[in-house]
Amino acid sequence: MNKIKKGFTLLELIIVMAIFSILMVGVMALIKPVSNMFKSASISEKTYSYANNVQQYLQTKLEYAENVYVGTADKMGLTEDGAANDEKLAEYVEKFRTDYFNEVVKSPDGGSTIEYVNGKIHVVRLVNKDGTLRDGTPVKKGQITHRVYNFNSKESSKIGADADVEEVAELNHVFLDARDAAYDFSYVLGVQKLIGKSQSSLSPVNSDDLKDNEEYKVLENDYTNAYKDFNSNGLSLTVVLNKRSGGTVECEGSDGAGNFSYKAFATPCTVQIVNLPLTNIAQRSNHGEVKAIGITRPYKEDGVVKMQGVGIFKPKEAFQNITNNIVDLDHDIYFIYCFTDEIES
Repeated sequence: MNKIKKGFTLLELIIVMAIFSILMVGVMALIKPVSNMFKSASISEKTYSYANNVQQYLQTKLEYAENVYVGTADKMGLTEDGAANDEKLAEYVEKFRTDYFNEVVKSPDGGSTIEYVNGKIHVVRLVNKDGTLRDGTPVKKGQITHRVYNFNSKESSKIGADADVEEVAELNHVFLDARDAAYDFSYVLGVQKLIGKSQSSLSPVNSDDLKDNEEYKVLENDYTNAYKDFNSNGLSLTVVLNKRSGGTVECEGSDGAGNFSYKAFATPCTVQIVNLPLTNIAQRSNHGEVKAIGITRPYKEDGVVKMQGVGIFKPKEAFQNITNNIVDLDHDIYFIYCFTDEIES
């Protein structure tokens, strides 16, 4: 007698396959958010670590500065080519010397001996676009560089493009060159925050740059073109971390002031705020009627020693925002500053 072989009918197989397909769709729907959470946590941790290093470095450099210029490269007429910036940077450094130290004198013996002073003017550059150092060495976006100019306060001792100065990269290259360095670091002056935006709300210069099913975020002040001033009591820096490949979309907007550009970042991306207290300048700005004025120093005029602030020559504002533009992701940021304890006869 033949045995009847039992099995699944075609209808049963189709039903089972349909159930498994539904389950797989549900599993994939759960995996993607979890995966995004892990990615977001990972880049947040990386941003925090990087921003912490940047904060420690900049606080060490700037916290006890006596005078500070802050500006962005495009408004200062500078480029990403370190060597090409020699002449223009020297002009700013010379203006800094003239503002704060021109004809300043000192008495090393506290008596009748009067001498012009020597000192150092520092230039720190936050790199927002791949470029070069002064000697032509490549420097990557996210790096920080440092130059030091020696000066003498005598008016005829002007600083020129031929000044003997070296530009060096200061941050550990591991952050920028590691195997997992698939992200770009950018710097923006001021406190910024990321807000989510639908693709339909963006105005890309090239619509092909927008990726399907991709979520995007923008810096709120960049998106609204709301430039906010900053000062010595509230100097902050925002570090942005976004995907290096295909992670940024150039967009354009328009407001009452005209056309402007902004950037949309594909997720995952994140920001970290770096606070930069200018202790010496902030202390001066909180005393008396004079706000944020530089150190009052003796200077020589027509062979007579006078004090700054008495008569015609008064010290300049200790903190000078020389570009009045804080939302700029395409151009380097410059800090020019000095320390009184580096001034000597």
